[in-house]
Amino acid sequence: MALTAQPGRGAGPRHFAGGDPMDEEEEEVPSLPRARLTVGDVTGPGGLIVCPGSASLADAAVLLTSTERTAALAIEGLGSTLGLLTENDLLQAFVGGAARDCNVAGWLRSARARLPQCMLPALTVGASTTMKEAARQMYLQTGSSNSRHHLVVEACGSVHGVLSALDIVKVLWLAGLCSSADGSEGEGTVPEVRGFEDLEPPAALLAELVGDITVEAAMKPREALPECPWEAPLTQAFAAMAAAGQNCVVAVGEEEEDGGQGRPHRPVHGVITPRDLLHVLAGDVPVSTAVGSWLLGSQRGHEPREVAPGAGLVEAAANMATGRVHHLVVKEPSSRRVAGILSALDVVCAIGRV
Repeated sequence: MALTAQPGRGAGPRHFAGGDPMDEEEEEVPSLPRARLTVGDVTGPGGLIVCPGSASLADAAVLLTSTERTAALAIEGLGSTLGLLTENDLLQAFVGGAARDCNVAGWLRSARARLPQCMLPALTVGASTTMKEAARQMYLQTGSSNSRHHLVVEACGSVHGVLSALDIVKVLWLAGLCSSADGSEGEGTVPEVRGFEDLEPPAALLAELVGDITVEAAMKPREALPECPWEAPLTQAFAAMAAAGQNCVVAVGEEEEDGGQGRPHRPVHGVITPRDLLHVLAGDVPVSTAVGSWLLGSQRGHEPREVAPGAGLVEAAANMATGRVHHLVVKEPSSRRVAGILSALDVVCAIGRV
């Protein structure tokens, strides 16, 4: 994510009507408003992944996995846009029985595609759109199949980039770094922080976007989440996710008694997301692999991070951004019980609701 001040908004030279300029030293010069952070500031060619329509769905999974993006702009011929191919397209394709060698163009022309070219206008925003406005539009799309991405275009109509929910989350993290006392909050400053000082004050941006909203207010509660048994095959987990229209499913163990409440419950041992499907397709992993084996084996380095219900959304954003994950497990600090799951889209929806 490259953050750069928009040109033409800085203070110009002062002109004096007459006399010694030093005589006016104490004259207070009104400060000009700083440029507002826009979606154009956080997207661009570096974050725009292009996928040829002739590529297979398996190839697309490799592309999204290697670039750590959740969507790619699909094109054919001399640059004709086919639509956006998202990780949830691959989930729907897999659950629907599409072959791994099905090409991207064929999928985006099918009725099951999430963001074919004909649907892009509704999800398109200008590069000058503010982060708050973009979050609001994502929130209004919640419940549809296309709520996690915006195609960002220049005033002339050319494609500038693709904005994802995680991109907005990264803005919260970077603004938090800049507004901290020493600029090194979280896991350390990064080059992307440079540029915020030339835009609106980070503290003001955070106040506008999230205020004092907590994780608990934004998360999906445990009882609202689809689940699958720990020993079930990955196919069952992916099917449960698609059927529920969710971006995650919790892997649960055998039912046991809750010592504090006296009610039986199934302990949560892990989380499966569409990202897992991408790794499965890219690595040609047998989909009959048990969920537990997958989480303990191939996913050992990708365990979901945790956050407390009372934490602020800036802290949650830091966990997501530094861990490069879209989901956090929300655990009660005392009992260690899972209270829910917080996704990047949940954070964006919390911003958009305000």
